[in-house]
Amino acid sequence: MSLATASLFLKKLHKEATFRQLISDAPGLPELEQLVRTHCGLFSQEEFDDAFRHALLECQEEQDAYQLQSLRLWWELLLRVCSTAPTAPPQ
Repeated sequence: MSLATASLFLKKLHKEATFRQLISDAPGLPELEQLVRTHCGLFSQEEFDDAFRHALLECQEEQDAYQLQSLRLWWELLLRVCSTAPTAPPQ
């Protein structure tokens, strides 16, 4: 896990609409984690928070900062939704 991985993830979320859609379409938390691991690597919540703060400080325009904050809120909401999504019943 690393800060660089979390930074890469934030950059991809910010710049790549197809990546955001892929992440958004994940049916559950295990699939979401696998997508992030495959496309960026693993990072902790602390590393994500540090990467976010660093990216926020680098924003040149207020609009960029708002967009970054919106992406963070979207990501946190998606994590909550995926973590509470019902799992398929055992067969």
